[in-house]
Amino acid sequence: MGSPFREFPKRPPARILIYGDPGTEKTRRAMQQMPGPVAFIDLEAGAAYYSDIAPPGSVYLSTRSVRDVEDALTWLESREAAGIATVIVDPITVVWEQLQEGHRVRMVQRRKFNSPEEVLFDVGTWGRLGAVHGSIITRLCNLRQHVVCIGRGKEGIDDKGNKTGYQFTGQKNTPSLMSTVIEAHAGAPDVVIKDRSGAYREGRATGRVDFRAIVGASGDAVTRMQTDTEAAERDASSTGRQAPQIAERPGDAEPTPQQVKCRDALVAAGIFDAVAQRIGDDLVTWTRDDMVVASKALAEHRAVMDARADADAAKADDKPRTTVDLFNDRRRKRIAECIAAGVMDATIEKHGDPDRWTHETLTTIKAELAALAEVSA
Repeated sequence: MGSPFREFPKRPPARILIYGDPGTEKTRRAMQQMPGPVAFIDLEAGAAYYSDIAPPGSVYLSTRSVRDVEDALTWLESREAAGIATVIVDPITVVWEQLQEGHRVRMVQRRKFNSPEEVLFDVGTWGRLGAVHGSIITRLCNLRQHVVCIGRGKEGIDDKGNKTGYQFTGQKNTPSLMSTVIEAHAGAPDVVIKDRSGAYREGRATGRVDFRAIVGASGDAVTRMQTDTEAAERDASSTGRQAPQIAERPGDAEPTPQQVKCRDALVAAGIFDAVAQRIGDDLVTWTRDDMVVASKALAEHRAVMDARADADAAKADDKPRTTVDLFNDRRRKRIAECIAAGVMDATIEKHGDPDRWTHETLTTIKAELAALAEVSA
């Protein structure tokens, strides 16, 4: 086997994250001080305010869609974008917000929730969204161009209401992936959180940070870092924990009743994919420790669902109940039971969308679920 190591790379272009108060000219400084032409990814419809200072040949994309941002990165990675010197994303905070909003919309479209406000986020969901966001930031850092990400900032507050200091508003791992991180405050000098270029020392600057100094201390070598998705795919296909187990077990091996029961419970709760990312999706290879992980995930999910039900009940107690309210409660209960039994799609196909169900439909579905439970027992 040859050595997996190589010589140290040369310095890449600048990768700057600047976040902070409004009115600190974060975007304006980037436009005026970074090399042009600029590709401006405008996520809050503010490009028109910088058209007078945009370097010649600059272009912009106005969107709030994460998919549009990924398409823009694909173009920036191509030879067609060779003439672009700097990429500015304003504000990068929106990418994280839109990933969460997209998850809410998907859950409603799949009829797992009645409205986006009801959608809850479990540990697996946060992990998936974080991986997508991390891959986007990594792709930005892999570009041949200089990159400036503009972000929002706010005073952090913990669960007890105590202030925890000023912080970046967005996905928490973003600052760790950037080479330079700057915090901007209204009426005060910038704070340099870190600067790998060496142009500035960490701590409060004497005034506003000049991006030109960071560019001058950076290089132009393209360095490539694996995205989270690429690393996960490699680990899953070659060095994943299940790979040797699958190779060694007999081809006709069958899962135990306990493994099947555990799998069915995860599927019914809608968290199988999330848990499978941690323990694998091949039931035969699940160990006792894996089953414990699955059981804990189920317990956490049920606790969240119970808390939501308690909150709904508390809200319901605050106002008189009408016949319409009672019918809607009954319909929601049937929907939850169908989802738990894994027959929601089949029920919709047979009886139509839930908003068209009648009292007779709910009674019929209740009988069908009872019959299904008897068969499964």
